[in-house]
Amino acid sequence: MISKSLTSLLAVVLCLLATLPVWAGNEGRLVGSIIDPNGDPMVDVQVTVTGVGFDVTQERSTNKKGKFTLLILDATKDYVLRIEKDGFQIIEEPLRLPLGETMRREWTMVPGSGGPPGGGSSSASSAAAPAAGGVARGQAGRLYEKGAKAYAEGDLETAAASFEEVVALEPGLAEVHMALAMTYLRQENWQGAASEAQKALEINPDEAMNLEIQYDAYRALGDRENQNRVLEALVVKKPGPDTARRVFNRGVAKTEARDLEGAAVDFEIAKTMAPDLVASYSALTRVYFDLERFDESVANGRQALEIDPSHFETMGVMFLALRAQGQTEEADEMFAALREGNPRFIGGILMDLGVSYFNSGDAEEAQEIFEQVLSAQPDNPQAHYMLGLCYLGKGETVKAKEQLERFLELAPEDAEAATAREMLSTL
Repeated sequence: MISKSLTSLLAVVLCLLATLPVWAGNEGRLVGSIIDPNGDPMVDVQVTVTGVGFDVTQERSTNKKGKFTLLILDATKDYVLRIEKDGFQIIEEPLRLPLGETMRREWTMVPGSGGPPGGGSSSASSAAAPAAGGVARGQAGRLYEKGAKAYAEGDLETAAASFEEVVALEPGLAEVHMALAMTYLRQENWQGAASEAQKALEINPDEAMNLEIQYDAYRALGDRENQNRVLEALVVKKPGPDTARRVFNRGVAKTEARDLEGAAVDFEIAKTMAPDLVASYSALTRVYFDLERFDESVANGRQALEIDPSHFETMGVMFLALRAQGQTEEADEMFAALREGNPRFIGGILMDLGVSYFNSGDAEEAQEIFEQVLSAQPDNPQAHYMLGLCYLGKGETVKAKEQLERFLELAPEDAEAATAREMLSTL
């Protein structure tokens, strides 16, 4: 059983951030079905998912059963889903997937050309153009309807030109400024989107969607100061899962910049706004561990595992945090669950931890870690090599020889193979 006050572990974990991102495990999956109005499956429907404010695109086509499957590696971000087939109205809507889970959805395509986006909308960039509420009349009203139709059909150039004409005729309509801001955002005219959203806010300060438009625009521009200003306003005006994801992503950026205290604050805010967002608890487990606040690390890890009992990244950090607390029995139980569920994780973070102990001169701790790795991964060549070095340092040449020979059997072309052969020649 491993026991040690991990006073030097902070330095170890700092270097492990590159091997285990704090947002790991935030993928989402979508299993979709497309049917016609008669309920029959539709074949070869084009499905496209595009990131909002960042360059990610996935394309799929439905099979003979009208089904498709998508894997989104980072479901904390915003996406637009577009479904299209010749002879049918286009469906376009925001896509938000549950982290680490599978969403199952069905869409019905209606015959026609173009048409309004299907489904509701909570994403500024993909929402249908807001209705002018009957305020825009005459020429302005006709131009607005032209722009809204073009927006729905994906003709953003026509939509932008139409909304620009309406703004010139009726500059006091917040809805039209917001429609133009949404169009600019989809055109990646980031500055224009932020500016028009600001004009809409000056007329109607209570419409939170304008803040979402500004946030996405400033994020794309790399304008951290305005991005943070807008995000703070969103936390007040629209607390909830959408804002929680944005705050979470800001925490991730702070983690990458090694502002761990700031990251912890953001993850705590995200956790409060979206209590079921397991990523926040998992991130806090990691950040508090890095800060050597082991009690808080374990507490958040327990909450993460209540939401998702198979969240292996959390298990790995919990194993280390429990050891740091001296709760070795529970740490061993956590390791056993991790070994059964995701042994690849063991060959990553634990191997790095063992190497760090070895390099710092603590061969006893290193040896126990490498032995645990091999208990889960008997054919891990690096673990055999490092365990051989541990035995060699203790003068146990027979055991060292066994481990080094096994290493060469498993990885004869490894970068350390020549060193291993040289050591074996002296034993």
